[in-house]
Amino acid sequence: MEYLTVNDVQNRLTEAGLRFVADRNQDGTVSSAESTAYIDSAIEYAGNLIDAALTQFVEPALARAARNTWLRDRAIDIAAYRAAGHGGDAIPPRLVADFEFALRELDRIRAGARVPGLVYPTPPGGPGRTTRLPRAINVD
Repeated sequence: MEYLTVNDVQNRLTEAGLRFVADRNQDGTVSSAESTAYIDSAIEYAGNLIDAALTQFVEPALARAARNTWLRDRAIDIAAYRAAGHGGDAIPPRLVADFEFALRELDRIRAGARVPGLVYPTPPGGPGRTTRLPRAINVD
């Protein structure tokens, strides 16, 4: 499971942007092979960057399963940028700005800021948890 779908990236890029990014044979349509080569790899890249920022606080599988809107938006920012840059094409300034914003936000998360709307697990010793060890009884 990823933070976003191919449709999320396609919606951000719009139809013309999608053809610019993924229609490498310039036949006017984006085939499934082109989508896999350019969009799917960008989605995986975005997911890996987000996982790296969250891993010290939340298990990545739990974060992905949460379907958090804030994380999805950052993933779209990253994936659209990555897809647009495949093949060395010039990346539109709006996608560059969104990508840089997403990276700054992920840096804030690494530094301890919380993701809006994401439920973090209770740390050991937190409310409702105990750090006491069970008592051991020596029986002779």
